[in-house]
Amino acid sequence: MAIGELQWSPTKPAGTDLPHDIDGHLKDNNKALQRLLQNYIRGCNLVYNDDDTVTISVGEIALPFGDNLRMRTNTSTITADVSSADADSIYKVFAVADSATVGTFTGEIVKQGSDPSGSYVRYLGSVATDSSGDIYPFYQMYTTNLRKHYFKAGVISALTVVDVNPGTINEYVDVDLSQFMPNTSTLAIMVSRRSGISGSGTFTVDFRAKGQSNFFRQWGVQQFTVQSSPQAVWNQPLDASQVWQYLLGTAGTEPDLGQLKIDLAGWWEEV
Repeated sequence: MAIGELQWSPTKPAGTDLPHDIDGHLKDNNKALQRLLQNYIRGCNLVYNDDDTVTISVGEIALPFGDNLRMRTNTSTITADVSSADADSIYKVFAVADSATVGTFTGEIVKQGSDPSGSYVRYLGSVATDSSGDIYPFYQMYTTNLRKHYFKAGVISALTVVDVNPGTINEYVDVDLSQFMPNTSTLAIMVSRRSGISGSGTFTVDFRAKGQSNFFRQWGVQQFTVQSSPQAVWNQPLDASQVWQYLLGTAGTEPDLGQLKIDLAGWWEEV
């Protein structure tokens, strides 16, 4: 391996290397390890504590800043406080490792649109607040970097209400989720339920990320037929602006099939 290739070599540096080459071989190996570990995270998930606080669980994490990387481990949980949170807002939680003399990280929480104060920071997830400024109770389930944020006590209700008019084909209608979920996510967890039912027919609804081609279960299009089932849950892809669309298909001959109420139940994201 030539010095400067930045590839890992188990045989370098060697005892036979010239002294002035040893630094170069060490830097190559270090850079190779940094590329491998810069997205590393194990644990460090968010846990709902109460209306005002979120716990960051124990775990290990790599925190990059420019060409540098700090690797930290916490063996005790830490708490992020949002007691003065605004209503109906998204707050982002970060791990911070600005101190160069310790092996642990701290936590920081900021409102979406603001930056954390640290330099060595790593995003861990977001929380949503209700109309009183309290955190919506949630679960955060995870597999390494992929996190699922699911509301524990229900949903953010009535994001949109679709009136079901059998026999009518509407144009795609936009539904904007950007104010209800972190701007780092483009996959929402949706739930729908029927209400005001006065007919017994079935109807089909297409959902898609805004502007995607209308192919069944391809490129972000979902489709399902709702009969007497009161509820359906699905993962809804979004476009970069976090907008999705719905299109009603034809149904039977009943004059009224009530309404389809669609709510946000959570989101998926990578950290």
